[in-house]
Amino acid sequence: MNNKKDFPLSSPSGNFLLALFYRLCYNDITFFRLVMTVMKTKVTPFQIAAEICAALAVFSTILYFLFLWPALPSQIPSHFDKLGQPDAWNAKYLPALLLGVQIVLYLLLTLLSVFPKIWHLPVEVSEKSKPVLFSATRTLILDMKLLLVLAFGYLIFCICRSVQLSMFILLPMVLCVLGSMIYYFIRITKISLSDARRLLRERENEEK
Repeated sequence: MNNKKDFPLSSPSGNFLLALFYRLCYNDITFFRLVMTVMKTKVTPFQIAAEICAALAVFSTILYFLFLWPALPSQIPSHFDKLGQPDAWNAKYLPALLLGVQIVLYLLLTLLSVFPKIWHLPVEVSEKSKPVLFSATRTLILDMKLLLVLAFGYLIFCICRSVQLSMFILLPMVLCVLGSMIYYFIRITKISLSDARRLLRERENEEK
């Protein structure tokens, strides 16, 4: 007699969670496309990929936490030293708090990415260049959202497993954040300069 239990994702509840994730992900992308269509801003393949990956990261973290919750010990790591080793312990509810922060960040950054009117952009451009500037800013927001949910997911994993934080994972994440911000500021500077040159040429042509 085979007493081996089915893998959770092959069970009816697992199938329901997968279907729910597909629906949430589909609705997220559909809403994103709808807003971008109304705003007449082109949706890039990277933006779509970032949305899907961020949604997948949040869903995976939720699923992992729910499956692992009954087996969590009463005391789990709550702080790590400079080498990534746990050096303080707390109640098992800490991952639930971090998971809540991850979900809130995901939702807030998703809303922020589709409402450019609330952005405070560091440069001023003409109406013709605004779609390009909005697209670059949205790419940065989606990039930050993806990196943040991945970082929280990894932190929750390490806490639940009581394992060392790996600098080989954290360091690339930090470098990606810094690199994305540097690239963004270089990009918007080029957009602003290009827009200024175009306006100057238009004025010169009008004077002629």
